[in-house]
Amino acid sequence: MDAFWAYMKNMPPPGKSEEADLTQTAQDRATLHDAKKTIIFLRGLILTVSGVFVALLYFLIHAGVEYIQEFREESYKESLKTSGATSASLNHIGLMASFVLPAVFFVIFQPASGGSGIPEIISYLNGVKPPRITHPFTGVSKTVGMILAVGGGLALGPEGPAIHIGAIVAANVLYGIRALSHQQRLRDETRVSQALVHLTNDNNERLFVACGVAAGIAVAFRAPIGGVFFALEEAISFFSSELIVQGYLVCIIAYFVAIMLEQNSNQINIAQFVEFQLNNKCTHTYDAISLAVFIILGFLGGSFGSLFNICSAKLHRLRQQYISKSGWKRLLEVAVIILITSLAITIPPAFTDCTEIETLRPRLAGPNNATSCVPDKLLEYFMLSNRSKEETSENAEELLKRIGLWQSHCSDNEYNQLASLIQNSGHGTVRILFEKGTQNLFDVKALVIFFMLYFFLVLITAGISVPQGLVLPMLILGGTIGRAVGIVVNKFHWHPDLDPGFTAQVGAAAFWCGSGRITATIAIIVLEITGEFSFLPAIGLAVIVSKRVGDVIHESLYHELIHIKEIPFLSEELGEKLGNKTALEIAQQPPLTLSETETIDSIRTSLDSSDAVDFIVVNDKTSDHSTIGVVRRKQLQALVDESQQDSIDLRAACSQHQMQVVLGSASALQAFELFRGMGLRTLVVVDSKFQYIGIITRKALLLASHPPHGSHEDDDVALQTF
Repeated sequence: MDAFWAYMKNMPPPGKSEEADLTQTAQDRATLHDAKKTIIFLRGLILTVSGVFVALLYFLIHAGVEYIQEFREESYKESLKTSGATSASLNHIGLMASFVLPAVFFVIFQPASGGSGIPEIISYLNGVKPPRITHPFTGVSKTVGMILAVGGGLALGPEGPAIHIGAIVAANVLYGIRALSHQQRLRDETRVSQALVHLTNDNNERLFVACGVAAGIAVAFRAPIGGVFFALEEAISFFSSELIVQGYLVCIIAYFVAIMLEQNSNQINIAQFVEFQLNNKCTHTYDAISLAVFIILGFLGGSFGSLFNICSAKLHRLRQQYISKSGWKRLLEVAVIILITSLAITIPPAFTDCTEIETLRPRLAGPNNATSCVPDKLLEYFMLSNRSKEETSENAEELLKRIGLWQSHCSDNEYNQLASLIQNSGHGTVRILFEKGTQNLFDVKALVIFFMLYFFLVLITAGISVPQGLVLPMLILGGTIGRAVGIVVNKFHWHPDLDPGFTAQVGAAAFWCGSGRITATIAIIVLEITGEFSFLPAIGLAVIVSKRVGDVIHESLYHELIHIKEIPFLSEELGEKLGNKTALEIAQQPPLTLSETETIDSIRTSLDSSDAVDFIVVNDKTSDHSTIGVVRRKQLQALVDESQQDSIDLRAACSQHQMQVVLGSASALQAFELFRGMGLRTLVVVDSKFQYIGIITRKALLLASHPPHGSHEDDDVALQTF
């Protein structure tokens, strides 16, 4: 559009020679080519800066969380050895409280930093802007609060908030460019300033933020392909080929920067940058029994994932009704959760049996007593070194550290199965659940007890006033189900070669999909975080079954939270409730129009007399007053404040937003699908002569479709839309 108006301004007047016309056309083409190159360069610069900052921020988050976790674990172990179980439990409670409680104040200071931020970002990318969702202070509060909450030991993970942080980084890089664009335009109308105006319009803003979301996934899971899939499958409701290219570019940049930061070496070893580096020596074949197991895991994942959604939604509504409006109640709730979590972590392991470390030697070999699939770290310890039982006991601490097992109250030559699961860090628990070649490392009894305890802890923790993510807990819960199923299959000799570590990975994907309902993204991410790409058929089958089962039982967690927060999100189901209405019947009227050239006083009068978010600009030089475009209220206010002239040409402001139109006689369902499918904020309704007769907004669609959750009468006040 910028090039179009530049071309219109420079058109030769009638009577010019044909040679002059050709010369002018060649100049226009050269100008357009230069503008395109400038836009490409600036877009690449924005994506590069965003990718680098996302990787740097998550590196600091990961380092902070690990440092706090190691400090807590070592302090608890030392207290358990020297002071006994009671003193160790009190020490655990005190350490958790000292780290987690300060995180509450960050959320009270910046409410938008609470939770994972995924529902809000999904809404943002589909045309709704919750207050301060991309504010820099929100990002700071989210980062520090997440380090404290996750490192403090709550049943949470850092991956979900990383998505929100990625979006904040991309948005603020763009805001910086927008400020530069504003300053540049005040001085002159250079090619760079015009390119900056193009890159900072609404459509490009959402595109860059979606790329930031993808980068957040890429560094959190070390899954660049999964990041692009998430942005396409879940984050936005419209398809963009530009998002694939730009999203993958920023994901690769963030991915490699994260590798360099973590490995701190001139030589990069990508094989060691897999999130959960596992034993890849095991091979698996697919037969009828294994396929049946994958289907069962899909069914269990969909069922338990939906059960989690149902219970979580009820707790969220209770919390919203009785706790969320009071700061001291939110602080008290977190304190109670800390107490419950700490007691659940420290007390139950004392009432479970210990397992001798030496018994791992025959149990690691598997049902056929074969060692080809046993992890190298265990083969080296038990098989190659030929250590005796006494030597094994003396070096118990070395073995436990290698495997990630915990002793708790057990003696030096023993480990505690439940403690190894519930007292471990989140990543440590996933790693030992996913490990292959360790068929009997855990008994079914220990896995069942852990699942019930951890399910309860995640359920009551989800939604409290701290930055939090639920992806890691979902992987743990699903991995526990999968490993238990694998052990049962082995125990009854239905499929002795089906490794419980393999089924744990399939179960993790199934549970995550049962709650989140994203299929391709989850399959790709689980494959990328484990490096087990040969598992694609199994994981793909399980997530499809899980999604189908979950859809029958309940809505996805992210969309349920959108309804609970009363965010005016346009779900696919709302279109079915529009009935036989036409686009004109649901449009807002009377028309709010401005001429392409308006005086400052006239614009001020229009702004004062109407609370409309958008104004239609029409061509007042023609008799039919055809529609030129849409201009936003905040743009008009900025133009009025900055202008030093008596009148303003509004065509340039219109060119920053792509105008989409629909005939008034078209069905409301067609208008809804166009509005949602293209991620619009306004849809202009015109007659057969292209004259403006109305405008469709998000609020109009929600009111026309009678949304089942909440009231949206005050959407224009509570939420800003693009």
